[in-house]
Amino acid sequence: MRQFDVPLDRPLADPQIREVAYWLNFASPQVVKFHIDPVGRATIRVWSADDADPEDVGRKIRATVTWSVDGQQSDNGADDARLSVRVGVPRGPAPLDPNDAVAAGVLTPLGIADVVIGEPLVTLIRLLDDAFRELATGFGATQAAYSSLLSVDYLERLRYFDAFPQNVLFPVHLTTDIDTAQQYVERTLDSEGRPPRDGFEGFAPRDRVLAPAACFHVYQGLEGRQLATDTAITTLGRCYRYESRNAMLIERLWDFRCGK
Repeated sequence: MRQFDVPLDRPLADPQIREVAYWLNFASPQVVKFHIDPVGRATIRVWSADDADPEDVGRKIRATVTWSVDGQQSDNGADDARLSVRVGVPRGPAPLDPNDAVAAGVLTPLGIADVVIGEPLVTLIRLLDDAFRELATGFGATQAAYSSLLSVDYLERLRYFDAFPQNVLFPVHLTTDIDTAQQYVERTLDSEGRPPRDGFEGFAPRDRVLAPAACFHVYQGLEGRQLATDTAITTLGRCYRYESRNAMLIERLWDFRCGK
């Protein structure tokens, strides 16, 4: 493992450190871990793979910092205030440690961003769903159910790929061609049951994404309609976001339920 320091063009403001730390997990696959100097806030120590090029990794680190600070926050003046509240203002008592739930057998980690949720949390989640559903219907909301897929064309029009490219998950399938299917089976058999994943040309174009949020389907379902009155819709669906190493036990899962 290699270790080197990446100097920044200017020190980070205190409220920016947590946001930058989040985005640095998407900077380069060769970064094993990193540490932002908490005093000067102008240097990032990087531990990388042995074959990594420090200059190239450093370039990607600086580009990620610039993008996360300037590109994200300057577009919305409210972001700085939001970050200040999130980073600098206490929010009551300290949260419960999820590791206690693991020790008690309530949560069972299966891997990165994959966990089994057991009782009593399952019952608690259902009770909360019922309570929020009742609250929504009290405001006149109607219930709706949607699929987990969205078209790439739709999210392109919303410019989602410009804003959150690192979160997108694409489902893939084989082309509807018998030769392709047979080639896939043959290569799987030759590899003792391990299917080809990369370098196989028989996958269909990626024209769908797994929904990153529940609200997009609601907007799409109402597109082109003129609403004569106030409209409230409540839904509960599965959402999918790739969060890299930011995923921790039940925080920032790739697959989670989201209600609106």
